Amino acid sequence: DIFSTNSYHAPRPGYNRLYRNEGNNTFSNVSVSAGVAGGMQENSYGCSVADFDNDGWLDIYITNVPQRDRLYHNNGDGTFTDIAVSAGIAVNSHRAGAVADLNNDGWIDIFTAGTPTNKVLFNDGGSNHWIRFRCRGINNNIDGVGARIELYADTLRQAQVIRAGDSFCSQNHSLTAHFGLGQFTVIDSLVVRWPGGQVDKHYGLTAIDRQVTLV
Repeated sequence: DIFSTNSYHAPRPGYNRLYRNEGNNTFSNVSVSAGVAGGMQENSYGCSVADFDNDGWLDIYITNVPQRDRLYHNNGDGTFTDIAVSAGIAVNSHRAGAVADLNNDGWIDIFTAGTPTNKVLFNDGGSNHWIRFRCRGINNNIDGVGARIELYADTLRQAQVIRAGDSFCSQNHSLTAHFGLGQFTVIDSLVVRWPGGQVDKHYGLTAIDRQVTLV
């Protein structure tokens, strides 16, 4: 899928867009029905996608200027709910936003840069489980950039790609792949597709709530 932020330039309104991948080389604009279009006169800049509550579904964090930021919680049914106010992160006038587990407690935190000050927003966490992977190349590409990790846990099916960094005017911690597991405690299978073509498969993983290095 593809998510893009947009800024308002009068007289033409702009809204954020979510394009759903239909699996047949086409995409559908589901921004409004999914609840992530935002205001028609908002200026959205940075965008970070992460599972902030570790329920197994990716959420969307957006920085706005001069409006408040938005945190869209993934409801798991193709729709999202803006929970920025109840989550305590409805700050204003931030162009850049980056996400990472800053205190290594298993919950993704937020750093924002803007006016008048930068802010660090720590995630208070909850009861859901998680696991994080770091890829290490042996002879080259030591950070495993480009590796695709596919995780299957009961009804959860997730995939992430190790990247060198992303976001707007900032850098997310994309060298690790963080997966929320909800209340599942066993990873049925894990498939690692290395950029060089090698494919590794692991089954019945029970060591969760920790970071694991894949070599």
